[in-house]
Amino acid sequence: MEAGDYPAIGLAEGAPDFLSVIAHAWASGVEHLVAPVCLAGAAMWIPESVLPRFKGKRVRIFIHNDQAGITAANRWSAQLCEAGAIVDGYSFDGLIQGNGCPVEDLNDFCRLDYECLQQHRSAVENVMGFAMTRDFEDDGR
Repeated sequence: MEAGDYPAIGLAEGAPDFLSVIAHAWASGVEHLVAPVCLAGAAMWIPESVLPRFKGKRVRIFIHNDQAGITAANRWSAQLCEAGAIVDGYSFDGLIQGNGCPVEDLNDFCRLDYECLQQHRSAVENVMGFAMTRDFEDDGR
């Protein structure tokens, strides 16, 4: 219900990523446009009773970089598209944290390696670009 007044939704798996949606929206200056929504784990489905609330919303799914996360993102995307949402996904594939470990999710993304940031600057800077446009073709990873 709380997301009703927002044109865009950042859909995250788990509490750390949910908080990271808030942090990235604020850092990008779009906190007034993006509502964070959390599903507690990859096994969850979006409840049928709330799907109508996503109609017409721009939704970016921040996909966990593992098989369970990819499967969940595909399931959520299908549910949301069926409900009339405009959906895309943000992939962390190929991104590296400062400690050399792969970026697995939006929370890890907060610790992106500087060289990786330089190499993928456009995609990194556009993590919240979906909030300002209806065109998803060029602004996701």
